[in-house]
Amino acid sequence: MFQKASSRFALFLVLACVFLLIGTFLPFDQAVIERFLARMPVALSGTVFVALYVVLSFFIWIGPKDIFKIVGAVLYGPYLSSVLVYIAEMLNVIALFLLSRCLGRAYVASRLRGRMQQVDQAIADTSFLSIFLLRFFPVIPFRFLDLGFGLTKISLRKYLTIAALGSPLRIFVVQLFLSLGWEVVSDPLRFADYLLAHPGVFGASLVYLIGSFVAVFWIGKKMRKKG
Repeated sequence: MFQKASSRFALFLVLACVFLLIGTFLPFDQAVIERFLARMPVALSGTVFVALYVVLSFFIWIGPKDIFKIVGAVLYGPYLSSVLVYIAEMLNVIALFLLSRCLGRAYVASRLRGRMQQVDQAIADTSFLSIFLLRFFPVIPFRFLDLGFGLTKISLRKYLTIAALGSPLRIFVVQLFLSLGWEVVSDPLRFADYLLAHPGVFGASLVYLIGSFVAVFWIGKKMRKKG
């Protein structure tokens, strides 16, 4: 049993390395993707967008996800692109969680002893609010959350439910800023001018940023108490 678990975990590590490296060898042209999707009706292009987002970001961990977020913001605007990215991310939750659970969980469980077993149980018993805050605020990338919780004892149903509730605003904030255009977001002066011209967005962004720091502090404090 241990040998089988070790083999699966070794496969998991190999796949992780391969998925990380593929993106460095396969360039993605944003303009080409935009032209490809723009030729289709919105309903069809949205479906293709989600399918490509899920498949490519599952196998290629560097590159395609960021590019597709930008493409989505440009083609569909902040609202529709947020819906499409949200659907794709929920499918990614299932795919990455199950990848981690099937190939890595048995090995991790077999290696846990004493204090580490307590940590594993503490993570499995992590409150709804703690996981919600991890998804809600830009503290940890979605991919690492999906893979990390797949290695723990938490159920897919519980994690998926929390992810579905905690992800929408975080996704919308990203798509809103990306829809402004990279030339605006990447230029501090132009970006500052936009925020000053839209005090509602500025205030909401400031609250969101402060909330992120508070969430990091609060979650870290809770984890130290459990440890």
